[in-house]
Amino acid sequence: MQRTNFFFIVVLLLSIFACKNDLAFNRLETPEGVIEKWQGLVDSSQFEAAKQFSTARAIKWLDKNKAITETGDSMVYPITFKSVRCKINGDSAACDCIYTMPEDSTSYQDTYLAKKINGKWLVDLSQDELEVFE
Repeated sequence: MQRTNFFFIVVLLLSIFACKNDLAFNRLETPEGVIEKWQGLVDSSQFEAAKQFSTARAIKWLDKNKAITETGDSMVYPITFKSVRCKINGDSAACDCIYTMPEDSTSYQDTYLAKKINGKWLVDLSQDELEVFE
């Protein structure tokens, strides 16, 4: 009887972990999940890793931001998303994001863009956002 209970508990725990991993993977199939992942990588200065979740314009932004960060002229401040809500229109999404920064409890609002390219959601930037660094 004890052996049966032990086996049942092991199977139950494995099922829970499998579902949790599957949910995390599926989250990257949404613009919300990709934006959260991308921002987390940027916040930790993992610009190269963030490129896999970026359009060509976002990659240019990452390269410019990485160069500025490496000179010591800029600091990266990690943010915590309170909400990410996307409006999808075909293969494009505009996402209203509310976030906080560690130094205060003020909520900030920003709009992130995402594009679906080859079946994969990627963070995109407007041309205006890219020109800030030029």
